[in-house]
Amino acid sequence: FRIFVSECKPDNGDLCVADADKVSEHLILRSRASGDSIKPGIGRCTKSLRKLFNELKIPEAERDLRYILADENAFVEGIGFDARCLCDKNTKKFLIIKTEAAEND
Repeated sequence: FRIFVSECKPDNGDLCVADADKVSEHLILRSRASGDSIKPGIGRCTKSLRKLFNELKIPEAERDLRYILADENAFVEGIGFDARCLCDKNTKKFLIIKTEAAEND
């Protein structure tokens, strides 16, 4: 799991990208908590992570293993950034998240 900020928007479609100025400087990486919710896109309604995980058919055993980058739940692994963090035409700094598979020994 790598997080970095860039002034150039990446072209790689495998990365999750948000407007760095719309995300708090005080982020916490944690697992999910009861009552967590996120708005997964512009024009979509806010949903609880429990409901989204059900809709995405993520097994219950995996749900607590998903990362959440939290100020107000800015990013959820497997879902993406909250709509309030998405880039627009005024974006100058990009917050980039890349998830990487763990290396086996």
